[in-house]
Amino acid sequence: MHWQGGNMADLIEYIRWRGDLTFSERPFNDVDNLVLSQIAYHAFDGIIPSPGQGQISLQEAADLFLEHPERGAIPGQDQSQNNRFLKEAASCPRFGRVLVSDFVNDISDYCNNRMQFSALCYHLPDDSHYCAFRGTDDTVVGWREDFMFSYEITNAQKEAAFYLASRVTENPDALWRVGGHSKGGTLAVYAATNLVADLQDRIDSVYSNDGPGIPEEFSNREGQARIQKRIHKFTPTYGMIGMLLEDPDTIRYPAKAQEEGSLTIVKSSARDIVQHWALSWQVEGDHFQTALDQQPRVKHLNRVFDRWIRSASFEERQAFIRTLFDSMNEVGSNVSDLLKSPIQVGNIVLGHMRDADSLTQSAIRKFFDSLGHENQRQLLEGLQQTQKNLLKRLGITGGDNNLSDQQKSD
Repeated sequence: MHWQGGNMADLIEYIRWRGDLTFSERPFNDVDNLVLSQIAYHAFDGIIPSPGQGQISLQEAADLFLEHPERGAIPGQDQSQNNRFLKEAASCPRFGRVLVSDFVNDISDYCNNRMQFSALCYHLPDDSHYCAFRGTDDTVVGWREDFMFSYEITNAQKEAAFYLASRVTENPDALWRVGGHSKGGTLAVYAATNLVADLQDRIDSVYSNDGPGIPEEFSNREGQARIQKRIHKFTPTYGMIGMLLEDPDTIRYPAKAQEEGSLTIVKSSARDIVQHWALSWQVEGDHFQTALDQQPRVKHLNRVFDRWIRSASFEERQAFIRTLFDSMNEVGSNVSDLLKSPIQVGNIVLGHMRDADSLTQSAIRKFFDSLGHENQRQLLEGLQQTQKNLLKRLGITGGDNNLSDQQKSD
């Protein structure tokens, strides 16, 4: 298939264009990383061998999976589209001949052992390996764990670090890439930065596809420094999920820096938060279609959450998130079920928040303080722009029309 120059396309179109060429013929690229990360969103339990139990080609695994389409994709994903995507990937030489192994899927939701963790490994014909961590599924426990990143090292992060270290140790001479989408990207970064130095040397690239950040307090600074230049982060223009726990003021956008470690903004065919869905990301040739910056609305939200995270203590964050998700659990165990009864869920959550302990109520107050500060910032910037426009129309130049640092921080 010939690429139609200038036209954007999604992952399925990319597979149709590049799928006839193996990794030995055309090297691994950023889009391939997203394809392998998205395949991890399928329930391969009982199909792909568990660690130490052998390998199977992706083509064989997909055939077995699609014999029973009712298995579907992971709840919360578009099942019909995801199954079409898997069929396209598995039926082409580039991905179908890839061997897969070491499948793990563990969901626990009791006491202090809450965890949603899944991973698998791909063995490419060019003798390299790709370790993919699954992102958040539809379970409330999975979403709870995403927010737990803000105040502790989670069980999924610990499991990811153990999983990656075990796989690289078993194949010490191979070249490794590691990545994932959403929470899977966060797990990939955490696992790679916590490898010992000699295993880290085997890692070629780390990919976080719209994965939340890791608070500095919980990052392995020494390990992070060793591998930072090999970490590639992508987020769509409405990248709310991928900017959680990131400091917006330290992000280097492609407009400002093309060096390693900068954030790549990807165009999407979807709107707003739905851009998080990887199958909406736009591709041209063997690379993503990129934008110079994120949308102003989501940058506003990102600053609100960033200010709240920096103002709330670990104890306040924990109390707030515990209250929120405990109340959600009263309605159902899957987020998609909760969305069917938004009024019921809202009433239950508000009831729990109203009766919450002092730590939770303090966290709530700080969130609204953060929202107020950001709204004030936007108002001041709007007034400044109005002032500039008026002076320009009057033919008046000069003067200091910039917001002061104090005004921007208030």
